[in-house]
Amino acid sequence: MGNSQPDTVGHGRARDLLDTPGCAKYIGSSVRHVRRMVAERTIPHYKVGHFVRFDPDEIDEWLQRHRRGPNDGRPAA
Repeated sequence: MGNSQPDTVGHGRARDLLDTPGCAKYIGSSVRHVRRMVAERTIPHYKVGHFVRFDPDEIDEWLQRHRRGPNDGRPAA
């Protein structure tokens, strides 16, 4: 029968993991920059063998934590 719900078997993931080019496109950055952040361990990622993968939900949370808001009229430091 047709199941319209996303496949969440395993870890409750509703979205597929992203590869490095997919992550770069997702955050609007270059592949080189994403690779540098992986090397510096500043972006959440998984190593699957020699492949690097990114969970879009974790990337969303990471982006939210690193969000910079308006400066409320104060001059830049």
